Amino acid sequence: MIEYVLDADAIPPVRFGISALSEVGQSLKLLRAPERAPFHASWIRAGYARLDDPDAAVLDALVSPQLWTPDFLHPPSTGTTTGFAAELDAIQAGRELMADYTSLHVGGDVPEALRGDSGEVRERIVHALRSFWTTCFEPAWPGIRRVLNSDLLHRGERIASRGLPAALAELGDQVLLKGRKLVIRLNREGALTYRKSLGQDELVLTPSVFTDRIAVPNTEHASPQIVYPARGRGNVRASEAKQAGTALRRLIGAGKSQLLLLLSEPRTTAELSDLCSVTPSAISQQLGVLTRGGLTQGTRSGKYVLYRRTALGDALVAAGE
Repeated sequence: MIEYVLDADAIPPVRFGISALSEVGQSLKLLRAPERAPFHASWIRAGYARLDDPDAAVLDALVSPQLWTPDFLHPPSTGTTTGFAAELDAIQAGRELMADYTSLHVGGDVPEALRGDSGEVRERIVHALRSFWTTCFEPAWPGIRRVLNSDLLHRGERIASRGLPAALAELGDQVLLKGRKLVIRLNREGALTYRKSLGQDELVLTPSVFTDRIAVPNTEHASPQIVYPARGRGNVRASEAKQAGTALRRLIGAGKSQLLLLLSEPRTTAELSDLCSVTPSAISQQLGVLTRGGLTQGTRSGKYVLYRRTALGDALVAAGE
């Protein structure tokens, strides 16, 4: 559990930001945990597979067995216009880089790809990240950025209309404002606990399309930040994914085809609404059509109904690819 303690006499500056480098860092976790964003995992893994072996080894080493990534991959954005190249330059200038990535592999050996002279390791990391960006991310970035910008607009409107506490509550049940304490409960393997007084430090809220959960820095020494799942994150499609779903969209329409692709695992109407940035009622209407057609089915689990594809739905998705 993480606690950010607010100043008793003032509300700390809170702002939103977009970080291309942070999105790359979040996407690396999909190589080992594709269930965190199944609608993106296939094209991320395809881009990774196109890398040279040395670059692939470095990127793999930057994710610990517990799915932790070093804090330098998730810099607090200085705005919505910071470019990937500028963020890479900051890595090259960083002095605490080695301590950051070696701390990931607690109780185990640092992977071979991250051993050696710190300057040489830094160059390896920068080269691998740049290669991954060029081969995989750059073509998809405009679509990713549109979703992130849309999320920022929504959150800003929420703060203006309902206040900061309500906006923070909408980030999910992992984030709770209790008096002067902002409590973050993490869904991650391994203990991570610290308490940090914000004072006048900025708290940066960063949306991501590559996660289904809250993430924070690994140590209290890093700048305060909360990475959270962006609204509409299922709307992003890289060129590979767009091409794969073309036939399916032509057959049943863009909205229903997107739902069918997302229902490779059980999801609620509320979750689908969040992923697609569509109202729950519209999602329910589309699910009704898909269910009557035998392509999806709903199963009650407590107070929720979980929807997923049927065998017929699986076959249609496979044929559409």
